[in-house]
Amino acid sequence: MRLLERVTGVRLVGADRGVWHRLMATRFVAETGDAAGFTALVLLLSRATDSATQLSTLLAALVVLDAVVTPLCGSVGDRFDRQRVMLLACGGGAVCYAGMFLAADHVWVVFALACLSTVFESLYFPASNAALPRLRPEVNLGSLFAAFAQVGTAGGLLGPALVAGLSLGAGVEWALLVNALSFVLAGVLVASIRRAFGPGGSEEPAPDGDGATAGALPASDRRHVLVRFPVLWSFMGLWAAIQLGTGAMWVLLPLLAEHLGNAELTYSGLNAWSVVATLAGMLLVTRLATRVGAGTLLIRGLVAQALGFAVLAAAAVLLGWPALGVALAALLVHRGGQALTGASSYELLAESVPDDSRARASSWVDFATIGSFGLGVWMAGPVADAAGLAVLALVSAVLVACSLVAARHLVRVAGRHQFASRGT
Repeated sequence: MRLLERVTGVRLVGADRGVWHRLMATRFVAETGDAAGFTALVLLLSRATDSATQLSTLLAALVVLDAVVTPLCGSVGDRFDRQRVMLLACGGGAVCYAGMFLAADHVWVVFALACLSTVFESLYFPASNAALPRLRPEVNLGSLFAAFAQVGTAGGLLGPALVAGLSLGAGVEWALLVNALSFVLAGVLVASIRRAFGPGGSEEPAPDGDGATAGALPASDRRHVLVRFPVLWSFMGLWAAIQLGTGAMWVLLPLLAEHLGNAELTYSGLNAWSVVATLAGMLLVTRLATRVGAGTLLIRGLVAQALGFAVLAAAAVLLGWPALGVALAALLVHRGGQALTGASSYELLAESVPDDSRARASSWVDFATIGSFGLGVWMAGPVADAAGLAVLALVSAVLVACSLVAARHLVRVAGRHQFASRGT
């Protein structure tokens, strides 16, 4: 476990170390099972559908459902005890995926249960993210979210590998059962943590320059979270701008793999390299978070993402090994930048909203993120067909670069709405 602390950059002592290890294990188990379950679901749906259009329609329906229910589920995490919400989500997800395993030959039953499971997962993650500052108030938030992103990314890499192994023997449907068991294990780990998950507590707003408190609100304020905290519009605008460009990666990578040759092997390799690049970026974040402000990390991350897309445009016009080398370098820069952007923006969000509203705030930012990502994916196809991969990559670079304007505004606004991350 000492190795875990060295890798994540988070140092704890005594009983805190045990809580931290269980938190990390919970996220790793949840992300591994989620990645395995989703991979198996896509494979099962692709077998049962007659065309790529049908498959994309079913997957798009899950994305739309996720975007719609996430804000509603976020309000649950601020209204009820977050530990109980997470336990409810784990139980519901386990039942759904166990049912999908038993009904693997009936595609519409599988799809219906996948929709229901999406609701439970939308309950789990906003409550989990909102609880982190309460469970570990003494840890730098940038390091905290970066560490969780590290283990989540590792789980995202292990999940598809489990599906690949199962497909060689028992069958991909067994990955659905693996995900059901991961929900159970995650629930056991969550239940074992004897700490207050929130909401509520004694958080105090950080003092403003004139001695007043920035963002202080009466406890009885029942206005909508987007009205109470206008800073959330800046977060939503930032992520909408980022995801419009980043969504193109779903279309760009498989088409680039075809351009490079041996599409299946190349695409798998590019995805694996993307995970490695993301992990490298997270390691960098944990080292920089205590020395560099979240706003600075956010700006640097966006610059790296835009630069990565611009370099991918060069890979799209080259051939052979030079093109592959340029593509790998571009993904290293882009995915590393994504790591900086993600961790720093979560830190800014956690500091800009008090504990009793964090789950709802996170869910509305997720709503903007998911919706814009889907729009970016949808827009990428026509651009690639009409103008080619190089133009698509350059358009994405410009869109991400434009988000720098929103990022600079966000950093200024968030600085006036800082809440301490402690609370009991």
